[in-house]
Amino acid sequence: MKKILVASTNEGVLKTVRAACKTYANYFDAVFLSTTDETLSYVSYELPEIKVLDFTSENSIDAIKILNEIHADPWLHNGGIIAIAANNAEAQKLEEKKDSNILVIQTVKSFHENFARLLRILWSNQHFLFNRGIQERIGGRETGSFVCGSDPLDIRMYTNFLVSYLYNTNRISSDDRYKLQTTLMELLTNALEHGNLQISYEEKTECLNRGGNILELIYQKNKLPELINKKIYISYIIGKNKSRFRIRDDGDGFDWKARLEKEFTDHTHGRGMKISQSLVHSLSYNEKGNEVTFDILNLQDEANTVPGIMKPFETE
Repeated sequence: MKKILVASTNEGVLKTVRAACKTYANYFDAVFLSTTDETLSYVSYELPEIKVLDFTSENSIDAIKILNEIHADPWLHNGGIIAIAANNAEAQKLEEKKDSNILVIQTVKSFHENFARLLRILWSNQHFLFNRGIQERIGGRETGSFVCGSDPLDIRMYTNFLVSYLYNTNRISSDDRYKLQTTLMELLTNALEHGNLQISYEEKTECLNRGGNILELIYQKNKLPELINKKIYISYIIGKNKSRFRIRDDGDGFDWKARLEKEFTDHTHGRGMKISQSLVHSLSYNEKGNEVTFDILNLQDEANTVPGIMKPFETE
């Protein structure tokens, strides 16, 4: 049973958390607190795995102070923080803090829509929740993996986890963040649509030309017995100088060489592979075409430099 601390006085937020925890009653136990002092006390003594900090409850809760206190004390870095902002502008301000304890930042609206999904993903991938940064702090490479189904919203969440973590730990710049976000979403979408769900280029073109909704096509395909259990496998290695990502699907593969050589007009889809190739340091496919690997170069600065005592253990 994992503990969830909820620091909020927003009734909508509290209702959303209660509903999600009812769904996952065997896995999560939520504690609701409404003041800064009791929140800091609970964090310090109970060490909850997930902290929901509501930055819209500023009249009664100083979420910035709580965030700073957690950041300053390494003993409190277990698990992670789900931050709630009033709107996209406020979310952007939180992102600029680059706090590595923040797992994901949600607006109030997106929190209502996604919190139950977030709990499911975090429960399924506890290694990411608890192992983030441990290997890096002793000078080694960080490695990990996710397994997800063919759900477009899930792959967006996994992308956000990875991109936010590299950005918040100063491995990538703001520009690199956009490039990594775009590359992961393009390649994961390809794995989902064309790999697992067997949506051909022609089928997607026909859907778009008649004004159809590609998400509806995806959900229809996901109901097919032969496709419903297919998975996408995401693995990563975060080193000192570069990071590597690998995406594999359960599909039959495709002729990736022909696709990379094809010219596309500005008004056609199908350019994701070429766009991705242009945004990363290197990109390659396996022969079958159901696995893609790409590297990015890490940002080098004082914030992510390995301590001198650990220099002998540095890895690429």
